[in-house]
Amino acid sequence: MNELKMICVLFYLFGIYALDRSKISFPNPDKEEMKNQRIIPCLRCFPKYIILIIFLLKITAALAGFNFEVDKKSAIARSLVATLVIILYVTVYRNRRVILRMTVKLSETAKIFPDFRLRRIKCAFITFFVFVIALTFFKGIVNHLKPIVDKRNEMRNFSEINATKASLNFQLYYQFLALKSIAFLFHITACTFLAVFTVFYCLVCIFLRKLFVELLHQIKTDHSINDFRRYLYVFRLISRIMKDMENFFSFSVFVMLLITMIGLFRAGYRLAFDPKTFQEKFLYLLFSGIYNMLLQVMIMISASIANEEAEKVVESLPGLIPKHENDLKLEFKNEFQQHKSLSLWKIYTFDRSLLITSLGTLLTYGVLIGTLGRGN
Repeated sequence: MNELKMICVLFYLFGIYALDRSKISFPNPDKEEMKNQRIIPCLRCFPKYIILIIFLLKITAALAGFNFEVDKKSAIARSLVATLVIILYVTVYRNRRVILRMTVKLSETAKIFPDFRLRRIKCAFITFFVFVIALTFFKGIVNHLKPIVDKRNEMRNFSEINATKASLNFQLYYQFLALKSIAFLFHITACTFLAVFTVFYCLVCIFLRKLFVELLHQIKTDHSINDFRRYLYVFRLISRIMKDMENFFSFSVFVMLLITMIGLFRAGYRLAFDPKTFQEKFLYLLFSGIYNMLLQVMIMISASIANEEAEKVVESLPGLIPKHENDLKLEFKNEFQQHKSLSLWKIYTFDRSLLITSLGTLLTYGVLIGTLGRGN
């Protein structure tokens, strides 16, 4: 389906190429085809190498600029978030073939239901993605590019007053420019990748929920034995997709939510308890808080409603099976036992209460740490 193809294209921009290379190999290649076989993989890997260079530059800049940081705590927090982003990228890259397999399975399963449509959801996700990318660029401009311009104006004024020290200060300015440029580049790359992963995870959850809704609707209308056999087959297909999501991406979504909660906590804490930062970086902290809140809420809600619809199907099917069909009941029971709900690294199953709990935890610890900090 077009929605899933769009996700594969977005992942490809970050070097995560999910296509099986064996499907595009030539059986008896001539010289021209052999040349294309060597060139095409290099072009295909180009985005991956760009992402790798950006990550290496960020690590080098973080190590080189740590001694010059005035606020060591903020530097450690930024380094932690950068490390988590790299871990998330590596885990998604390792599971790139799973992304392709899941998109193919979802497309094939959706064809079973003739009335399956997601046009409104597609428009909503496009709007969400564009808005998040706009927030990303606003954050980057306010936090990274604006200080470069301010520093440049400061250096010009200083050079007019004291020309003897201007050359030395300009050397420091160029170092500052290099560090800020790398930080801006990594910021845009990391935040855009987080948005792409969020759209992928949420879109798959919405697909699963819609498939369960269609299945539940058919269950309530047709009750023949052949229909129940077909329902079991369809449920098995959807459940396997959900199992792939749980087995291969539960750790990834755990890291993703850890990143958003750290970003949301930092933004809220500094807005509430750091007056100096509030005045200097109000717009950046506001955009950062909205960005992290949106990603966190989207993932939690989409995963929760997918789990809820799966539970409805599990609860509805056994009661509709005729009492004398013991073999069919046993098949359904075995299939339900193998079903897996979406969770955070197999630690906590997604439900609606998780959203309130996570936000309440951030608020509680933010007030506690802020109060203790003022007391000290």
